[in-house]
This record gives sequence, C-alpha cells and structure tokens, in this order.
Amino acid sequence: MLDIGKAIEYLHADCPNSPILHRDIKPSNVMLDDDMGAKLGDFGLVRQAPGRGQSTLAGTAMIGSSDYIDPVCISNSTVSTASDMYSFGVLLLEMATGKDPAAMRESLSRQYALVEAVQESYRRGRVLEMADERLNGKYDEWQMERALVVGLLCVQAHRRDRPTIKEAIALLSYPTHAVPAVRLPMYSPVTKTAQ
Repeated sequence: MLDIGKAIEYLHADCPNSPILHRDIKPSNVMLDDDMGAKLGDFGLVRQAPGRGQSTLAGTAMIGSSDYIDPVCISNSTVSTASDMYSFGVLLLEMATGKDPAAMRESLSRQYALVEAVQESYRRGRVLEMADERLNGKYDEWQMERALVVGLLCVQAHRRDRPTIKEAIALLSYPTHAVPAVRLPMYSPVTKTAQ
C-alpha cells in the first residue's frame, strides 16, 4: 500500500502541475510489477486542480466506481485531494479485511457496508476482528491495526478530518507516529449478523 500511497503523493504534492486528482483509485487500477511493487494506473479520469495550492475542483460529474467514491462528491459535486484519500481508505480497508465492498453492499443492501463494519469494530475496540480471516491470524498486528485505522481515518465523513497522503504514509510507516482518534458517525447501522 505504501507504493500506491507514494504514487498518490506524487500526484497530490510532488508533480510539477500538482495537485492532480486521480478520481478512480480502486483495486483494478493497481498493477504489480515483477518485484511485486504496486503501480497506480488508469489515468483516464485524472483532472488537475484549478491552481497551485488549491485542491478542490467544483462542478465535476461523478464518474468512477461507486464503492470507492467519496460520498461528499455525490452530495456537492466537488472532487478534491480528500476525495482521492477516501478512495485510498476504502482500498486499504478492502486489502486489510479481504472483503469486497461491492459484495458487502449487495449482500447487506447498504452502500457503505464495508466502511460501516470496520467503523463498528473500531467503536467496540476490536478493530483487529476485521482482519482478513484467510490469514488465520498470521499477520503483524501492528501493521494490520495501522492499515485498518488509517483506512478509517481516510474515510471520515468530513474531508477536513482526513489525513493528507503524506500524513497517511507516515502513519503507515512509522510506529512512533501517534494515530489520531477516528471520528465515527454518531449512528451506526451495522447490525450483528450470523457468521
């Protein structure tokens, strides 16, 4: 995930015309090279923000994969670097849990079922319950918890509460970086299901 984070960092902060908004960050746009390094692809929806230091593009039609689109984009027709961060957060949650957000949406009939399920586990202080069960508990707990919590930080409801990509990379990379508390919605529609 750090490779994808660094690609987003380049688009948002380091390229000459930054910030560039990818607008379609999702698993099918992540490719692996021969050394298993992740590369971000499909730049067909990319847009440049209006000017240096401005990170929001208004009046933009929402296109892309619905499970990765920032809900704020849908409500106010703006995209921003925070929109890409929302998509990155869903990607992190999907990779850490092994759960497909589209499949969860269809089975539970709720648009943001994956995000809501991880939020509920975090609320109960048991976020590691959401780790991909196919791993049979064989993972570094610190890394797994960081991936889940940083994913939750990236999908927070208010864009101002989401980390920048530089902050997310630092949180994923360094154990000494303190992780801010996730601001959860007051209400969670997640209900306990039989397993």
